[in-house]
Amino acid sequence: MKHSKTSLFLMELIISILFFSLASAVCVRLFVKSHQISTHSVALNHSVRWCENIAELLQAYHGDTETVCQLLESAENCSITGAEVPDSFSICFDKDWLPIIATDRANIYYVLSVSAMEASIPSTNDTNPQGGTAKTFHIAMQSLHDMKPIDSSLPVIYELDTIVYQQLTLTSDGKVVQHAD
Repeated sequence: MKHSKTSLFLMELIISILFFSLASAVCVRLFVKSHQISTHSVALNHSVRWCENIAELLQAYHGDTETVCQLLESAENCSITGAEVPDSFSICFDKDWLPIIATDRANIYYVLSVSAMEASIPSTNDTNPQGGTAKTFHIAMQSLHDMKPIDSSLPVIYELDTIVYQQLTLTSDGKVVQHAD
């Protein structure tokens, strides 16, 4: 009788340890997933802010990427790379979302890239028979530290396209003039 009570107590103790170890494993997984979601949310918030700010600057300066680059370099202490390609540039960030010099490759965690395509806009009314031009800027924030070894492309955290319209008008003497509103 005494032997059966002891074995029953040990069995109950083993079952309760098993239950608590399973519960703790579930809790650890929940904490890990929570941390991953939080980290992704922070990256998404910073990405949206930077992409929208760049889009607003491009709109404000009528698609003049040189002026936008100069403004960013002076105001944000950014190191602009790729500006030698017309209407495109990149900004590199460290893990704390601070702009850094592109040559410091070991500390680059995120890259914001801007590229443009120019397109002509057909005329839609008689008051503007010449139509106009537009530049479509593609702005993307990419993550370098999430890159898988087998994946050759960078994961995109956030991207947006913005169109900067430049209206052309016909003057009274027949010349076409580009307005920068």
